[in-house]
Order: sequence, then C-alpha cells, then structure tokens
Amino acid sequence: MKTPHPSHLQNLEQDIQWLAQIIQARYDFLQGGKTQQVSYVPVRFQVKTPEGDRLFKVEHPVVHLQAPVKEVVIPVYQENKEDLIKVPQDKKEYFAVLKVAATVHLIALDADNDWAQVWVPNQDTAYLIDQNLIVQGTNQQGLQGWVKLSDTNIPSGYHPDLTEEEFNKAKKDWAPELQALITANIPLRKSYLQWQDFYNNQNVLAVTVPESVAKNSVYGTFIENNKLTLPDRLLLILLLLPHLQPGKLEEMLKDKFSPLDIGNTYNSDYPGIIPNGLMFIFLLAGNHIERRLEVIDFMMQDSVLLNQGIVQMEQDSPSSPLMSGRLRLHPDYVKQFVLNQS
Repeated sequence: MKTPHPSHLQNLEQDIQWLAQIIQARYDFLQGGKTQQVSYVPVRFQVKTPEGDRLFKVEHPVVHLQAPVKEVVIPVYQENKEDLIKVPQDKKEYFAVLKVAATVHLIALDADNDWAQVWVPNQDTAYLIDQNLIVQGTNQQGLQGWVKLSDTNIPSGYHPDLTEEEFNKAKKDWAPELQALITANIPLRKSYLQWQDFYNNQNVLAVTVPESVAKNSVYGTFIENNKLTLPDRLLLILLLLPHLQPGKLEEMLKDKFSPLDIGNTYNSDYPGIIPNGLMFIFLLAGNHIERRLEVIDFMMQDSVLLNQGIVQMEQDSPSSPLMSGRLRLHPDYVKQFVLNQS
C-alpha cells in the first residue's frame, strides 16, 4: 500500500479545515455568533515606582488612612484633554494611589506622546485623592484619566495601534521585557482585528485561503497551474471531500442549515450528503441577494472547473431551481486527486 506524499496530504488536510472554517463562518453569520474570533487583551503597563519612601496621610470624613510606603502615587487629570492643554493653569489635579502591581490599560496618547489616557481596573486601584488629600473614589468602575507618560513604563513612541514596522524601528530604545510583551501582542491584535472586520462585513471570501504546495502533489499542482480563484478552490474541495472522508461533510453541516438553504443533498444510491449548486451558492453568499447573483454569474461564466467540464451539474428535473442540481467531480480527476497520480 502506497503512503501518500506529505505535501499532497498537507494540501488536502488544510483545504478540508479551510472548508470547515467557511461552513462555521456561514453558520456564525446566521446566528450572530463569533466562534472564530480570537481573544485579545491589550498590552498592560504599570506606573513607575518612585524613588525613596512616600508616606501620605489621607483625610476622609469617616476614617483616617495612611498610604503604605510601597504604594505608587501619580498625578491624574480628569478633564477633557483639549481643555487640559489649552488652560494648564486650571488643571484640576488628583492623585492616583495604586498598588505597586497595578496594571494600566492604555486608551490613547496625545499627538506629542507626552500624555497618556489610561484606565486602571477597580480591583487594582487603592483610591483616588485630590490635592487636599481627600478621598475621591474612582470613576467608571475603575480609575480613568490623563497621566504624564513619564509617570508610567509606557515606552516613548508606543501607541495602541502600533504596527510591526513601527515596532521594529522603535524597540531598540525599550526595555527587554516590554519588547517581549509587545512582540507577542502585535500579531495577536492583528489577528483579532482581522476576525473582527470579518464578522462585521460577513464576507466568507475574507477567510484566508491556504497556501498549497505544488511539488509532489497533483492536487496542489492543479490549483497552481489553473490559478484557481477562491470560489473554484472551495468548489473543488467541497466535491472532493465525500470521496476522501464520507460523512465528514455531513458532520460539518449537521443541524446548522435548512434544506431550503443548502438544497436537496441526498441521493438514492448514497446515504451521505451530495454537494449541489444551492449549497455552494449559500456557503459563499448566504441569503444576500447581490452576492448570490455574483456567485451564480461566476458559476455560469467564469468557473474554470465548470467551464472545462471538470465539474458537472446534474439537474433533477426541468422544474427544479436553476442551481439546485447536484455537483459532480469528473471521475478522472477524482482518481488523480485521491491517488496523487497525474
């Protein structure tokens, strides 16, 4: 028994996984879910621990408190940032008294990178005091306000939308631990924003197409030589899957869609799901009428697979909807792609 070449196996496996992603995305769009959205936590900074000992006696109507030496105290300004710059003599200054290990979430930086707007979760905040050392509490379930960048460990040149290119230019001046933190954060944020945009636009065409390996893979070579676009690539793996893993397509689709969405998917001589034109259109376009028309036009005009007879549509009856016919991959190509034989 011949063992499949690793590159051929890789191409098939990654395209099957890609098909599963598209099916899940289409289901998410219908249900309002975001199962493929990656979680993302912004970079968390800290306020700087001041040199020497600081001891504050804090007056409160009920209690008298003393801030422990190991807590950090920095000025916080809570006005609108524009007012803060225009009328510096009228700044209403507060002091944030924070635990040494408090995490600081960066919201924004001003144009000159002198001021940072930050938010500190309530559980990390000791308290907020005014210039008379009177306890003021916190705001918005935590402490929020403008602080001097120099009172934090936020490196100069950093901003929440930092790109990899910007990071590579600036990182030489940053502490090694911050370099490591931001290095890991940038690609995670990029992935988070891509999936966020993907779900906002509800366009499965934005799902990244796997990079196929042509060498030693008839399937990969066929994709490369014919320059298959995303719809044709999807159509090919959709029709090849029942030959590779009978029941896999049914597993992917189970309890997700109505027969009115994906058409009559069963055949009298095969108990599993048979892909059809309506299913293919629905996976790419959902119920969006404009996108459905675009996919239909692609199938009738531009599809390499359909135009060359590599894929054929079998109509059940003249009265069936135009694109409801079962889709069939030519047996010669099934043999080539399954056995990796040209």
